Amino acid sequence: MSVPPGAGPNPHAHADFTETFFVLEGEVSFKSQLGSYVAKKGSFVNIPKGGIVHGFKNLSDHPAKLLCTVTPAGLDDLFEEMAEFMETALSNKESEMKEKIMAIFEKYGQQMFPPDYLD
Repeated sequence: MSVPPGAGPNPHAHADFTETFFVLEGEVSFKSQLGSYVAKKGSFVNIPKGGIVHGFKNLSDHPAKLLCTVTPAGLDDLFEEMAEFMETALSNKESEMKEKIMAIFEKYGQQMFPPDYLD
């Protein structure tokens, strides 16, 4: 995945999936209920199955590139739907965008939390 500068998902949880990230380019701050970690190129991050609240943010001035795997399969549909929405979202009001993003995440079994939940 490509994560624009300053971007990344709000804290969220998904009890039925294990998610892993390998940082290919950039510097990304990962936060979870267990703490925080700045992952640089070559870093590996594991979010275990069970619903741990987590999120991340690109700290660099360039898009960060992450290799993300999710097991079992199925969450890729969320990423595809989110990418399609974001490509056309520029004309939407911020409140409409937030509502649509929440609806997409909930559709795929994700639990969302406020941006400052892990601060």
